[in-house]
Amino acid sequence: MRKRILVLLSVLALMVVMLAMSVAPAFAVWQTEGPNTGCKTGDLRALDLTQQIPVNGKRSADDYVCYDAKHDRYYDNQPF
Repeated sequence: MRKRILVLLSVLALMVVMLAMSVAPAFAVWQTEGPNTGCKTGDLRALDLTQQIPVNGKRSADDYVCYDAKHDRYYDNQPF
């Protein structure tokens, strides 16, 4: 009986961790000042004058994109 409870608690803990990891990106903080304005905290802003860097979705009017080093991808910044 104790082994079943232990397995159940382990599975429940794993599900809680997976849920937290899937929800966390929705609460990322956008930087509103400093050199990386318009990017999520921890990401870098890059100037793309020729707009050759592919991003998902529409591009804003400025020529900046953000680089997410953790996932090795670019995305469009949010101009403030």
